[in-house]
Amino acid sequence: MITSDVKEEQSSLFNRKRSSSVSQSWTHKFVCLSSTNADRVPTRKLGRLVLEQAGLGEKSITVPNINCHPEDFRCLMSTAFPKLKDGGGFELLRCKPQSRDLVVIGHRITNCPKLLKQQVGNGKVYVRPIQRDLNLDVVSRAISFCQIMMVCVHCIILIL
Repeated sequence: MITSDVKEEQSSLFNRKRSSSVSQSWTHKFVCLSSTNADRVPTRKLGRLVLEQAGLGEKSITVPNINCHPEDFRCLMSTAFPKLKDGGGFELLRCKPQSRDLVVIGHRITNCPKLLKQQVGNGKVYVRPIQRDLNLDVVSRAISFCQIMMVCVHCIILIL
């Protein structure tokens, strides 16, 4: 005869439900635009290059927890695109099907990465500043001393 303690133990071992605290990450491509009036996908290679050199443009961003708080998601976006902090907020857009036109994704969806993932599927998400255009000054990348030095292939001496 099985005691109630054994039944409880069996129940806890074999009837486990998936814990709601398990976090699921999500990696997606985001494209940061510089203009508050941008309403089309940047198509010219030069335009995309200018955005990339300014620290904007396309980046693959990983959201560590798809169920994160909206403020954590906004902070993650600002970390990936630091110039967004100067834009007075941002909104997310997606491309219309069979078009280069961009449409704003609803506020309720943009605050929840899980809903955003369902809404956009594999399509890129465009990030547009709301109040001010972002400057397109080239972001300087710090070059360490080790990156400047090279090794001579003939005499194995460090060269600056």
